[in-house]
Amino acid sequence: MMSRRSIRAYAVIAGVLMAAFQLTRPWGDVAEDTAAMAEALASPLWIVSHLSGAASFVAFALLVDAIVRTEVASARPRAAALGRASGIVGAALVLPYYGAETFALHEIGRSAQAGVPVDVVTLSTDIRGNAAAVAIFGVGLLLIAVAGICLALMCQRAGLPGWGVWPIGVLAALALPQFALPPAGRMAYGTLFLLSAVVFAFSWARWNRARSALVI
Repeated sequence: MMSRRSIRAYAVIAGVLMAAFQLTRPWGDVAEDTAAMAEALASPLWIVSHLSGAASFVAFALLVDAIVRTEVASARPRAAALGRASGIVGAALVLPYYGAETFALHEIGRSAQAGVPVDVVTLSTDIRGNAAAVAIFGVGLLLIAVAGICLALMCQRAGLPGWGVWPIGVLAALALPQFALPPAGRMAYGTLFLLSAVVFAFSWARWNRARSALVI
């Protein structure tokens, strides 16, 4: 029972955090203007938004893990095992990059605003473009994509409606390419992810009520 309730909570939390990341994130850094970038990076919202983004992937991994712990996993056992492993490892791999984005870039912005001679644009570009960091982050997001598709596959096979499970599965799969979108596109992505999470939570509750009625 606790696992069933936690599934709805994890879904909504993941959606809220993803929306918070995209909607509260200061976007001045994308212009590559030194003053605007420093202001965006130094903002307290920079830390809040990026921590929300990192936590949203953790919550999504917990969502997949919680579902695997129910009888839903028996419908597609291979997808369940792959989804759980991909979600957990994927979330772990995205965290180091988020750490650098959150705290290293924030300190660069603060230093620049304090008058320290810092090349904000060059340093931020170097940190973000570090080959090892980008590779680890990319692999992590690809694993999140795998977890999202596995989530949708095993839930639909277990009897959940496709309209309830595929939106969040597909949007999780688009976690990597959405980073290439302009600010408006990324904010739209965060909003859609939240909506898909709410729809998933609703369909999950509805499916469980229907199963309980059949058992009675």
